[in-house]
Amino acid sequence: MRINKALLSIAFLWGLSLQFTAFAQVEDTTFVTKPVQNSLPKHFLGKQPNHINNPQYMDAFFQLLRAKNRPVRVMHLGDSHVAGKGFPRSVEATLQAAYGAANDSLATSGIVMDFMARNGAMAIDFATMERVQRIRAFNPDLIIVSFGTNECHGRGYQESEHRQGVEALLDLLQKYCSQSTILITTPPGDYLRQSHVKYISGGRGRGKKGRLRKRKVYTYSYSPNEMVERGCRLLNTVAAERHLAVWDIHAICGGDKAVRNYVANNMMRPDRVHFQPETYALFGRLLGEAIIQEAAK
Repeated sequence: MRINKALLSIAFLWGLSLQFTAFAQVEDTTFVTKPVQNSLPKHFLGKQPNHINNPQYMDAFFQLLRAKNRPVRVMHLGDSHVAGKGFPRSVEATLQAAYGAANDSLATSGIVMDFMARNGAMAIDFATMERVQRIRAFNPDLIIVSFGTNECHGRGYQESEHRQGVEALLDLLQKYCSQSTILITTPPGDYLRQSHVKYISGGRGRGKKGRLRKRKVYTYSYSPNEMVERGCRLLNTVAAERHLAVWDIHAICGGDKAVRNYVANNMMRPDRVHFQPETYALFGRLLGEAIIQEAAK
């Protein structure tokens, strides 16, 4: 009887260990397919689902993420939105939270990320062999291309010039980084500033017959930059022609209502072109979440 009880105890414990092992295995294999948090503010007017347009063009990259058999390398290119570090570092943190970080040469999986950006840059500024060779040396699996704010900032915006600059960069990337997946992101939106001058009386000059003095006073007003909508359409068109995916942050955050959403929630800096650090962190989380969601499908 004692032997039977001992055998039953051993069998019970062995069964528990099998169940625990099976549970652990399920948890490991389904890790990246778990739903990710949707960081898009619920009260944004006109918001769209946080997704990637034409994600099928990123299938090769998604397969690398799912395989988890080697480090995956991501390079982020862009203007001041990227140069401030908050945006790309937030993308990096979001992806590494899902797939792990490859912080050293011994890592067998995880995300390695770097960025290359410059304040005031346009896509054409990166369409040089020097820049492309530096990108190529990083050996990226994914290249995120985030330009458009400076191309679209002004009432003299020319779609033909914008297209020329974007295609010059893409030509070089697709030729010299042919194994890399390319993801284009749109500009988030901004305002155009208008200055107004009025003259205010400042009293008379010397003497009773002195001329009335006037001084200039400058005031400023801001209006949503309607050129951004045209620039985003162009980027989506160019991407479709070249079989590239697009993350349209402008449409996701409300399209023509996006900049009003930003201002209403104190997300922009006083120049109404750049954003608060917390906003760049939000943009990075949204992009990272969009990538994770598509990779899990």
